[in-house]
Amino acid sequence: MRTEPELFVRSLERGLRVLRCFDGNPADLGLSEVAERSGMPPAAARRYLHTLAELGYLGSRDRRYFPLPRLLELAYPYFAGSGVTRAVEAELGTLATGLRASCALTVLDGHDAMNVFCVNEPEGLSIQLRVGRRLPTYCTAMGRALLCGHTDDELRGHFADSELVAHTEHTVHEVADLLEVMRGIREDGYAVGNQEYEIGVRTIAMPVRDHAGAVAFAASVSTPTAVVPEQRLRTEIRDRLATTVARIETHLRLVPPRAGGR
Repeated sequence: MRTEPELFVRSLERGLRVLRCFDGNPADLGLSEVAERSGMPPAAARRYLHTLAELGYLGSRDRRYFPLPRLLELAYPYFAGSGVTRAVEAELGTLATGLRASCALTVLDGHDAMNVFCVNEPEGLSIQLRVGRRLPTYCTAMGRALLCGHTDDELRGHFADSELVAHTEHTVHEVADLLEVMRGIREDGYAVGNQEYEIGVRTIAMPVRDHAGAVAFAASVSTPTAVVPEQRLRTEIRDRLATTVARIETHLRLVPPRAGGR
């Protein structure tokens, strides 16, 4: 519930909703696709698309729209304000290169886990991650790692507000089962997602804690099931991820906390 609805700018919310339609799948969108994804009439969607194109955030070709580099300006304050951007990129890059795997740093955003840093191993069989992608928290290793600081009661509330569906035959999506999984993650210190969201993808993730010991991020390694056995994920890759997490946490401790929170 908005605490001050009279201050809420509806047109800005709609413009941002249009921007969020461009998630890279596919790379460009037509008017009807944007209208459907944003849930607004085509005439309204057309006005927002035209405005964003005039401002240089979107390009257009053959009646289809696509993101332009100027959109990166909107993300820069977040990364610059974190104070650890280069250090995190370096640590994840070293890990990805050493393991020949793809790595990500993820934050909790409402009921989603969202990638804010990604380093992809360029080899053909690797998993390709992308910045800005949103994932469900309940059935992904990143999401579960982000939630491991929650109590059981807090988790029940979180899951009650989430759409718990079976994305694959392996998905754990009953609340009682999820609570049991989360207790195991708290004890082990890491989470493994084994084809629960996408077939053929296996991921390990660990919480990254801030100055106060609260979970600020999740760091993860994603691998193809056809290439990396689960046992290797839970031994060698787990140990190397733990070393990387410890280094990132050291960087976090060296940076003063933001006013009003992380």
